[in-house]
Amino acid sequence: MFNLYERSGGHYMDVGASEKIAKGFIKVKSDSLPVSYTKDGLLFSNGDHLKADVIVFATGFVKNQRLVVADILGREVADELEDYWGLNEEGEIKGAFKPSGRKSEFAVEGKHANDDDI
Repeated sequence: MFNLYERSGGHYMDVGASEKIAKGFIKVKSDSLPVSYTKDGLLFSNGDHLKADVIVFATGFVKNQRLVVADILGREVADELEDYWGLNEEGEIKGAFKPSGRKSEFAVEGKHANDDDI
C-alpha cells in the first residue's frame, strides 16, 4: 500500500524496452537539455546532435492528473476534475480508470492508457 499511495506505484512492467535500451537499440540521453529539433533529430545544449526516427520525452510523473490537465487545457477545465490520487473519504486510494468529474470523461493512466483492449 505504501508504494501505491506515497510513490504512485513503485513498480515497473518491462514490455521489452529495457532489453532494447541495454542493447543500444533505444538511446537515452539525460546529460544536457534539448534546445531545438533538427531535420533528423535533436540538438542539445552541450552541442550534441542526436539523430532520431522517434523522439520521446520522459519527463517524470505527476501524481495528480489535475495538475497536468491544468498545464495542457487550462485551470478552468482542471477545476472541473476530481483529484486523481490520494485517499477518498472511505480511505480507499483514488486511482486509475475512474470518472474524472466531467461528464463522459474518465482518467486513465499507466501502461494501459493507450491499449485497445480497455
